Amino acid sequence: MEPPLPGQPVAPNVLSAAFVRTILTVEPYASALPSVHIVGAIVTGVLDLSGLAIRPDVLFNDSHFLEGVVLDEVRAAGTWAFVHSYLPKPLYARGANIAGGFSLAESFAAQGIDLSGLVVNGDVVLRYLETRTLLADGLTTGAQLDLAQVTVGTREIALSGARIGSDAVISPSAAVRAVNLAGATIGGRLTLGPMTWAAPARLDLNGATLGALETLGPIPAETGMPFRQLAAALTAGGDNGSAGTVLRRGLERERLEGPLPRRLWLTVRKWTTGYGTEPGAYLEALGVAALTLAALAGVAWVFWRRRA
Repeated sequence: MEPPLPGQPVAPNVLSAAFVRTILTVEPYASALPSVHIVGAIVTGVLDLSGLAIRPDVLFNDSHFLEGVVLDEVRAAGTWAFVHSYLPKPLYARGANIAGGFSLAESFAAQGIDLSGLVVNGDVVLRYLETRTLLADGLTTGAQLDLAQVTVGTREIALSGARIGSDAVISPSAAVRAVNLAGATIGGRLTLGPMTWAAPARLDLNGATLGALETLGPIPAETGMPFRQLAAALTAGGDNGSAGTVLRRGLERERLEGPLPRRLWLTVRKWTTGYGTEPGAYLEALGVAALTLAALAGVAWVFWRRRA
């Protein structure tokens, strides 16, 4: 897959970016080709399709893009995929709208990718992607987001404000320092891990809405999400143990930092039921109240007996 040397005949697998642009956007090729599948190509020049309408499904396998790919504001009627391909320069798809799916599976992006504002009706698959940076703030997908076994050089994954219609999987193969999901909406299950966190670890779920949360390993204690909401998402994901831990940790903080009546009440709960678990908190509260009343009645009886 090396470019031809100067003075030698051009190898048959070398394509210019201008040629690729022509077959995708210029008639009669654009409407005559329902799909374009290119295997093992070396693409010379910047493949810049900014703002253009692309009709065919486009799939590159085992291809090498020497000068980068720019898909900003593209309007694609089909699917776009770069599978097992090499991009030594950045790939941009900012604000693009893709009616099918989008994939960078098993590819290598030496200088990073920027998918900020990308809208995809199908799945977004970045499984086994290796990249220097991963920017996907405002990404929207009508189906699933697959970030299984990704490797990010900066150790930061940016998905703030993302809109995921179904499930999302984030399980990097190398340690990460930050995962930013602030303001994101995930309609299905968010699966975090298994993954390794590098210090100082930061998981930002501030303002996020999750259908369910599954954690395959520890997560940072501070997430920015209210602890009851986080516990509810963990419960929906079937992780009752982690949900209980989050609730107890949150209630303990309220006991230490909340208003005095709340601190007194939570102190009683801690030393009687150990906080218990929610959402059975109402039954627990009744139990605590009954125990408190019983204790007061016992003290009053002893005091009365002594007076008698």
